[in-house]
Amino acid sequence: MSKWNILDKLIAKIRYLKISKYVIDNKVICDIGCGQNADFLKRFSTKIKKGYGLDFRIKDTAWNNIQLICNKDIQGIPLPDGSCDEVFMLAVLEHLDEPEKMICEMNRILKKDGFAVMTTPTRLAKPVLEFMAFKLHIINEDEILEHKHYYNKDECISLLEKNGFSNIKYSVFTFGMNSVIVAEKSL
Repeated sequence: MSKWNILDKLIAKIRYLKISKYVIDNKVICDIGCGQNADFLKRFSTKIKKGYGLDFRIKDTAWNNIQLICNKDIQGIPLPDGSCDEVFMLAVLEHLDEPEKMICEMNRILKKDGFAVMTTPTRLAKPVLEFMAFKLHIINEDEILEHKHYYNKDECISLLEKNGFSNIKYSVFTFGMNSVIVAEKSL
């Protein structure tokens, strides 16, 4: 896979700024699809109690309060039930073949008062991302090729409700091309 360029990194920083208010001090978090550099976990490592990062492109490793887990050959999330206060899945939903299984797993590893935070590009972003990747070559083409589906608000809410989440908040940012979804684990 080709590396991210400066524009890819800028887009990620905008995403992190948008969801930073949901990272609560001294909590255990999981970042699903943390990426090769685990940038999100690194950014908030001094704020959190413990951070787990999962990605199929990384090697198992740990430092300070961060533990990275390669989930390439693993079904589900290799963490115990109720082990996390918050689960983040940033720009990952659109890459999944079986999103319901991952949402169900997110619910499983959350504590009873935990919540999930996700971002995903909206359908409005599809032609823009494809133009930037395949015509202008200014963002990572491999990442865009991996996109399976662009979700609308109703699809996001339905997916979460069917898999044990409630009090779902949906909003958009970057001119409506990305969404952030915050949902509480249902009791």
